[in-house]
Amino acid sequence: MTEINHIAFHISRRKPGFVAACLLGITCFSATTVFAQVIEEVIVTAQKRTESLQEVPLAITAIGAEELRFNDIASFEDLDKLIPGLLFSPYSDAQPEIAIRGIGTKEDGPAANDSTVVSIDDVYIAARIAQVMDIYDLERIEVLRGPQGTLYGRNSIAGSINLVTEKPSDQFKARLEQTYGRFDKLDTRGLITGPISSDNGLYGKISFSRRVHNGYIDSFNENLLKVDKIHERESISARGQLLWTPDDKFEAALTLDGAYNNHNGTNREPINNSLNTNIAATVNQAQGFADSPYDALADTYGFLDRKIWGASLKMSYEFDLATLTSITAYRRAYLDWQELCCGVTPALVNNSGMNMVDESARQLTQELRLNGENDDKKWVLGLFLTDERDHRAESFNFPALFIPPFVGIINNDCVITTTENCVGTTDLSDARADIFAWAIYGQLTWDFNERLSTTLGLRYSFEEKDFVAAGSSTFGGGLIVDPFPRTEASDNWDSVDFRAAIGYAFTDDILGYASASSGFKSGGFAGSPSTAAGAVRPFNREKALNYEAGIKSQWFDNTLQVNLTGFITDYKDLQVTRFATTPAVPVVGEFLTENAEKAELMGLEFELLWLLTENLAISGNYAYLDAEYKDFTGVTPTPAGIPLDFSGNVMRQAPEQTGGIDATLTLPLEFGGTVKARIGARYVDKIFYDPGALPAINRENSVSEAYTLMDARVAYTSESGLWELAGWVKNLTDEEYATHVFTLGGATRGFSRVGNPRWYGITVTLNYE
Repeated sequence: MTEINHIAFHISRRKPGFVAACLLGITCFSATTVFAQVIEEVIVTAQKRTESLQEVPLAITAIGAEELRFNDIASFEDLDKLIPGLLFSPYSDAQPEIAIRGIGTKEDGPAANDSTVVSIDDVYIAARIAQVMDIYDLERIEVLRGPQGTLYGRNSIAGSINLVTEKPSDQFKARLEQTYGRFDKLDTRGLITGPISSDNGLYGKISFSRRVHNGYIDSFNENLLKVDKIHERESISARGQLLWTPDDKFEAALTLDGAYNNHNGTNREPINNSLNTNIAATVNQAQGFADSPYDALADTYGFLDRKIWGASLKMSYEFDLATLTSITAYRRAYLDWQELCCGVTPALVNNSGMNMVDESARQLTQELRLNGENDDKKWVLGLFLTDERDHRAESFNFPALFIPPFVGIINNDCVITTTENCVGTTDLSDARADIFAWAIYGQLTWDFNERLSTTLGLRYSFEEKDFVAAGSSTFGGGLIVDPFPRTEASDNWDSVDFRAAIGYAFTDDILGYASASSGFKSGGFAGSPSTAAGAVRPFNREKALNYEAGIKSQWFDNTLQVNLTGFITDYKDLQVTRFATTPAVPVVGEFLTENAEKAELMGLEFELLWLLTENLAISGNYAYLDAEYKDFTGVTPTPAGIPLDFSGNVMRQAPEQTGGIDATLTLPLEFGGTVKARIGARYVDKIFYDPGALPAINRENSVSEAYTLMDARVAYTSESGLWELAGWVKNLTDEEYATHVFTLGGATRGFSRVGNPRWYGITVTLNYE
């Protein structure tokens, strides 16, 4: 039978098109091949069936195993440089904040969901603390842009990221990769796969990844004495799989995977805090000693301990008329996290404190899918169910606060010399959500003739959430959490969503398409409510209507590939989270998730692959985005009772322009073997991370400025393909840039998380097959 998660290619040693195929996402093992003159076909499963990437009437990018390895992509934070419109802006290593086309989720509570669906081998990852994983052992990654309301799991209103692992092989293969780099980076990855019992159709695979590096941010105490290094990382992941194919009709795959992360803190760099006269001078002066964002006044380092594991069973049986597939999965995740919120030790600035999270999540999912094909019609029917429970306790500790009898007034004299007047306080928000959701869906593609086809899809979704929350404060309240007893709330949402697309092949190499589709994201409850009223007040569901048109084309005897997509997306009740001062919590602020009544996106996306010669290839992508809140008035007013109107502001996580370009040169050597070199650049425009404040405009202290990152790699591969030695450098120009920005006090104080400095190293790969 045909395995649905399969990437097809036809490559032999020294066959034309090898390197082009690698660039497009095809798994490649022999590096003795030279560039040739055609771009090979890539097969994807974005529509729950195998089909050619260039024939899918959908904005989708596929990245294969060889390209992932050659670009040194080991985690999600490296992925966005290859995908137009994708932005990865982690608040922490367990809170990814993935945005596609300017749509993402800041709300991190247990009763909220991400706008981008992440799945691995068709298993939906519900808990966002479990979404960030090491990228290894993959056959390919498929990224679908725009609302995916028909075929995909819950809430894929921005898009979908599908990780497809390498399946157990019927031939013995082994791969070992060792990396050493700056900051004592030591990464080890490996894989063994092959037959266990060929006669019975049983095959197995074991793979693992371990990534470690030392800290590169110098930590100072209040006396400007260097005390330690922060931003150390250790990540360990493993996956085992059994594949049983007793005949040509039945197939079963059992997968077990797990991961452990042990990190310490990251720097929070103040941004333009002159807007707040209360503490601005202290914060900016404290950070002013440092010439680099890689210096931090953070003698309390913070940490992250995370454990995740999962098991899944995927079975399929091929009947005469259709193939039935069942996917059953169970997943658990645990997080213990602590971070100094403002990058300044509490002994130096009185409103600096620790943000702490203790979270656990579990999910059980079941999907049944029936795929059929009859002459000129291809169809799929499916049923999806998920049962989830997430418990999150988030606390905010301010160890150096002096609170007079008038609660909510902070004495700025509580700094170093007057610590005897300081009284610490800890606010705690404890929340739990039980979620049950189900959906039924179907999609039909009808080929009217060899040129014209149409696709129609429909999905009904239902979600119910039961929410329980309580709040406490050791002082009495009003800083972030105003104490309230156990409070319960419940709500449910449903939606009918569709997809309609038409494709026309002008020639064998040029496909034009147009589509209209809708998406749905369920409502929820604030993850860290500050009051009882806030705990029981749900935010509404979110709806999107997307119009898209594109061209997928190949030119000059299949040596140039150009894909172009244009889109307009209207959002209704877009969920927007901000940290705001309110009458209920007037001092530091509270987390609010509100609904923007109307928001609109317009954009253009471009992808290119060009085989200039037999040895040189150029690839690139570009995305233009115009994202604006059309009608958005804050539901909760400021302490002065003034409502905020954000209409006309730029949406958060929506850079106007992003793009990347790479040049890859492959040279076979006379004495044997091949040298392959690549240099690339990625540009990201200015990004706002807050909808605005008084006056209701996008604030400069909620922005990360535009930046450009350059990477390079050169590798020698032996003639047999048995081993490879590579040298690489990331952030070649040592650019200083922000990967995330958050604000406090009604967007009057901003803090950024800084990106990695220049990083270089060597990688040795052994590959036996």
